[in-house]
Amino acid sequence: MKKMNFEDHFREKDIAKAKNEFSCMADLAMLINSNAQSGNFDKALERGEDLIKSLERFVYLNKRKQEDDSYQALIEELKQKGINAEMVRSYYSERQVN
Repeated sequence: MKKMNFEDHFREKDIAKAKNEFSCMADLAMLINSNAQSGNFDKALERGEDLIKSLERFVYLNKRKQEDDSYQALIEELKQKGINAEMVRSYYSERQVN
């Protein structure tokens, strides 16, 4: 199995959080299995709900990276077209205030 490259999927400042969530998901998956094998189905279900919450946080952190990458691509496209990104940003900032 290929190891995840966190730098490809998460912002630098979110990597520690993403790694923690990833570790939590692995632990929770093992607990689900262990509890289910032992017949502790309520506990297995609770850990499943925790796993879903952790996965949702993991996906959220990934979406933040995707949004940042998309924003940076837009900035680069504007630069290549000779458009000053700061002027665009300030123009929209002024319009939102009024």
